[in-house]
Amino acid sequence: MDLPKLAVGDIVFVMHHDNWISRAIAWFMRSQWSHSCIVVDPSSTDRTYVSETSDYEITLGWVERYSTDDHTSMSILRLPDLSEHEKVVTVFRALSQEESVYPYWQLVSLAIRGLFKRVGIRIGNLMPWGYNCSEHVMYALNETHYPQLKGVDPHSMDTEDFYQLVKAIPGVAEIYTK
Repeated sequence: MDLPKLAVGDIVFVMHHDNWISRAIAWFMRSQWSHSCIVVDPSSTDRTYVSETSDYEITLGWVERYSTDDHTSMSILRLPDLSEHEKVVTVFRALSQEESVYPYWQLVSLAIRGLFKRVGIRIGNLMPWGYNCSEHVMYALNETHYPQLKGVDPHSMDTEDFYQLVKAIPGVAEIYTK
């Protein structure tokens, strides 16, 4: 299935089935997703650029590498009624984080939080410095008009929590699934 035309602010959730770290992250979070990113430049003819976490920092990537990878599942959600101003601010906030540290040692905190979550106990991020992938996207969207995204502690969210939060926003459309 070909990707639809994407828009600034579309949120991409990804699961790399052939990557043991992604599988471990998803298992601990009880999630179908291990990664999220946000569309910042859909204007290129061959690439749709996203702001995302890489191995150690926030950087630019492109969504087509996920859509063409047979070992990757993904879902793209579109928030309704983003104004042009909100799109500009979202891109600015996402790109302002470029090269911010994404420390893999946060996975230790994620694992501990995930184990507690599996028995019904929610605890905050034990290592709240640096960014996790959901926090990065939430920060980019923080100045939008959606009350569901206001006042949420991004350190307390994992990718599944963020996915469920976005899906619950009235009018959100899943525009692509693979």
